[in-house]
Amino acid sequence: MLTLRSLGTLVACTLALAAAGARADTYLEFTQADVDKALKAKDYARLTDYCLHNANLDSAWKSACTAVLASYEAKGDADALMRICNNQDKDWHTDYYQPACERGTRLKAAAYQQALADCGKLKDTWTTYQQGLAPDDADQLFYAVGLRAAECKAWDFVWTDLVHQDTRGPALLTKLAKAGAAVDAALMSYLAAHKDHPFDFAYGDYAAAHALTWLREAGKVGKCDRFVPYAKQASPATLGTWLAFFADTECKAALPLVLPRLKSKIADQRRQACAIIGVLGSKKDIAKLKVLAKRDPEYKIERGNVKTYWVREACDAAIGQLELD
Repeated sequence: MLTLRSLGTLVACTLALAAAGARADTYLEFTQADVDKALKAKDYARLTDYCLHNANLDSAWKSACTAVLASYEAKGDADALMRICNNQDKDWHTDYYQPACERGTRLKAAAYQQALADCGKLKDTWTTYQQGLAPDDADQLFYAVGLRAAECKAWDFVWTDLVHQDTRGPALLTKLAKAGAAVDAALMSYLAAHKDHPFDFAYGDYAAAHALTWLREAGKVGKCDRFVPYAKQASPATLGTWLAFFADTECKAALPLVLPRLKSKIADQRRQACAIIGVLGSKKDIAKLKVLAKRDPEYKIERGNVKTYWVREACDAAIGQLELD
């Protein structure tokens, strides 16, 4: 008796067999001799058919697929290889994603190195060739363009386009210094050339943080007061970075830049100001800190519905530091 359940099973089986039959129609039967013949004739269209339409996944299939990838590399078609690498060409078997990545990256790296010869196009080169690369490969190209930029004296490009990048920015400055580049002198030249708006660009606060941190860790700060005029002209987005640098270097000459932030409408700026005054200030600043320690309205709700006045706490801690001095 044909029931609804058995009918459903029958339909499912029929659809599965039909799908299998449709797939089988696209399969090609071939041998290694067929692959060798196509290779000899340089018939890469046929080799591509062999690669993409084979049910056996045998050694002949592998030979066909490898030959197609090799043909892309031979003619310099990095885009085709990277499409396979990034699974944008859905017909390819997953076994060939990694080989395609390796071949495509080799082509892009070679083209990138050739393009680096033109000092005037470093930014365009970096923008063009970083696309679609695995992180490790992108790192290698990033450091290559950074080193080339130093050779080309293209330091503005280094500060505005490279140094802001996450962990790679600080690492680049270290590599440049190890390669003999005068990074500290280049930074001072950049600041002098942009004294009215230092690091005033997208992600400039990150670039400033990485540059100033490198300067401090490399022991290249010298007299910290030479940086105060540049910090005075800093954008609101980067001033906090400068103030943190002055706190880390205990640069008391920067204290006048910090005090106005006690009146900031932004709670975290008030908190930072208190913390830095605790490092750079003196006992005569305690009265100002006490105002915020007692009255700052900012709070957050902690577990148990408890209010925590976190700006007040920072100001209290700063007062304690100054009283111990």
